[in-house]
Amino acid sequence: MNPTDCFSEIKTKSNELALYLEDLISSQNLSWDKHFGFDVIFLDSSWIQKELALKEINELHQIRQIGLLKVSSKYCYHWHVDDFRQSCINSLISKDHYSHTLFGEYKDVFYYHTVLNLDNKDRYLFSLYFEEETSYEILRDKLKSILINT
Repeated sequence: MNPTDCFSEIKTKSNELALYLEDLISSQNLSWDKHFGFDVIFLDSSWIQKELALKEINELHQIRQIGLLKVSSKYCYHWHVDDFRQSCINSLISKDHYSHTLFGEYKDVFYYHTVLNLDNKDRYLFSLYFEEETSYEILRDKLKSILINT
């Protein structure tokens, strides 16, 4: 399995949103919702126009929703294929953190994945959903101009 079969890196880095999320996770009184086994805080869609990386993505493939996901400390999210989305963009917000996302191939068709949070601290991840679901391969081609090493 080639890593670019599972993920690609975006050229434009976060500016304001990453700082906002780092500040947000330092807050003690957050109200989390449940979302497919994760805790989530849905973020205001105005970030899509304020954050250059999100604006570039949205111009190529419209974003539906953005949020902050939390995986509790010492937790393993089971191996799975996302039933509710075909592709997404994620960015790890936690720093100096001992966690992994693992990918596995099944019969050359599906890429299963899991999240292992081996740390004593919660793991935080920015994630977005697209308005129109599409395969990773098609999405990668649409976003090619803003990706590194495609």
